[in-house]
Amino acid sequence: MRIITAREAAERLRDGMSVAVSGFGGCCHPEAITAAVEDRFLAEAAPRDLTLLFAASTGDRKTRGMGHFGYEGLVKRVIAGGWRGTPRLGNLALEEKIEAYCWPQGVIAQLYRAIAAGQPGVITHIGLGSFMDPNNGGGRMNNATRIPLVERVSLRGRDWLLYPSMRLDCVLLRGTTADEDGNVTMEDEAFPLDVLAMAQAGRNSGGMVIVQVKQIARRGSLAPGDIRIPGALVDYVVVCEDPAQHGISFGETDNPSYTGRLQAAAGSLEPLPLSVDKVIQRRAFQELAECLQPLDGGGALAVAGDLGGACGGAKRGPVAQRDIDAVGRQCIGRALRPFDQRHGGVGQRRKPDLFQLRCIVDPVEVGMDQRK
Repeated sequence: MRIITAREAAERLRDGMSVAVSGFGGCCHPEAITAAVEDRFLAEAAPRDLTLLFAASTGDRKTRGMGHFGYEGLVKRVIAGGWRGTPRLGNLALEEKIEAYCWPQGVIAQLYRAIAAGQPGVITHIGLGSFMDPNNGGGRMNNATRIPLVERVSLRGRDWLLYPSMRLDCVLLRGTTADEDGNVTMEDEAFPLDVLAMAQAGRNSGGMVIVQVKQIARRGSLAPGDIRIPGALVDYVVVCEDPAQHGISFGETDNPSYTGRLQAAAGSLEPLPLSVDKVIQRRAFQELAECLQPLDGGGALAVAGDLGGACGGAKRGPVAQRDIDAVGRQCIGRALRPFDQRHGGVGQRRKPDLFQLRCIVDPVEVGMDQRK
């Protein structure tokens, strides 16, 4: 393991490389390194024609995160599980300037493991019959994306989708502390994410693994149980001393609630304003009140602090329950009409999930546009 600067890390990227980058929203992203890649491209027009692979929508919906790669010529192809946080890349896709694929986030997370294990890819029913299916485009998002990467395969009398493995030439990750042997811990990170599998995938692809950290510890001083990335998988470490490029998220330098050092009292959280998202999620939580504990995921946790009252707790939000019920029925009723049309009419209705409802409802249509 060698300690290098963010600039030196950016200089190790070569034209045509396949690069996987960690991150979830504004968390766990090696911001100092990706910012250095942007700076190098603007100064030298290099590297060029990169292929990017990332599972979550990583960015601030402006220029940070994977937005640092959002330049014509810097990127040739993007395979991502989320595009909302990276409008620069999204605009390149809309303008037909890059090849753009949208694959399920969970599939990409499993793909890192498949690459690490030397498997041909991830075989799953996820996406079958949707726009991920090669019969419906194979997750290709524009006309410039001509190569159908996803395959439909038949095993044991059943159809599946194969999301193929690929070589990773460089993997960019983030941790908190690295020791002198390159072992990395993540005590100040919001999530461990897929960093171990990504490092394994990079190493077993013959690529390089570069990890951004906050500090270097003495050899042997890290608790073995705290190590998330073994030093044997790490080629280079970049020490970032700028909190703006190594905060807990793009919005906060630190938040002990994210790391588990503190569990914030639910009563101290401000209620969220009424919105379509809140109505749908709140009604769903009420229906699932007896089995809330297993619920997980960013969408669920985004409103968890305000949902306790609506699910039978002592403290309710500022909106009367009858109003929430009425608006909820209106939203879900409007959502089901186009859903019924796509699935053969009311007589053949299938129960939609929260993601389908969230995507169908138009806040303007139901008179709840919070932008006004």
